[in-house]
This record gives sequence, C-alpha cells and structure tokens, in this order.
Amino acid sequence: MALFHKITEYFGPQAEDAGVHLTIEAAPDCLIHADPRLLHRALLNLVANALRHTPAGGTIRLTATMDGDTSHLQIRDTGEGIPAQLLPRLGDRFLRVDEGRARATGGAGLGLAIVKGILELHHGAFRVESAEGIGTTVTLSFPFPP
Repeated sequence: MALFHKITEYFGPQAEDAGVHLTIEAAPDCLIHADPRLLHRALLNLVANALRHTPAGGTIRLTATMDGDTSHLQIRDTGEGIPAQLLPRLGDRFLRVDEGRARATGGAGLGLAIVKGILELHHGAFRVESAEGIGTTVTLSFPFPP
C-alpha cells in the first residue's frame, strides 16, 4: 500500500532516532475507499501518537487487510498502553490520557478526535484496543460504497 510507504518514509528518521521499528504488512489487493488526503492525515496522527508513546526497542506495525466489503487498517504498537477506563472516551476532543505525559511529549488532545471525524465522514468505524504496559491497536474500518 503506497500510503503506508509514504508514512514510513516520513516517520522513518524519527523512528530510527528513537530506536523504534516501523513495519508494514499490507494485502496487495487491499483497496481503501477514502479521500487520500484525509486518510493520510488520520494515519499521520495515529503513527505520531504511537511513536510518541513507544519506547526504544518497540515496534509499530501498519497492517492493511480486506474482509468482504470492508477494508481494515491497523496501527499496532508495543508502547505504554492506555488505561481501560479511558478507552470509551478516546476520540473525545481535548482528551489527554495523562496530562503530565501530554505536556512532556506534546499533543493537544485533538489527534484521535480528528481521526474519529475522518472515519465518520467515510461511514467507517474506529476501534481502539489497549493494555497498559503491552501496547495499543487502533483499527480503522472503511466499508465499500454500495
């Protein structure tokens, strides 16, 4: 998937400096029915978050798959994880998982709200699974138009 390659080229130097591995696994026939600029913006936000919260030696994996009439993009990291009580609120504007951590690593709490809005424009779904100390997986699902 060409967009994944653009994302890894963009973040490659930063990931290398941080000691984080960026990998891609994309089904060759995976098609995403979405505005390319908006999809690029969503992926930039998600990978930036993953990179900000994944320690040296960790991995960020971008995966693209098809399931019937839906395409799925996943950004999976081996980072800090997110407390379970905050998972239902992810995507709320200005939500910061940890105020102190947000100040130290940057971020205004808008990135996931932007991603959620982009998915809503495409009638897609946004799901986050996370465990503290293990990592986070964000799945973006895009249905094919009827």
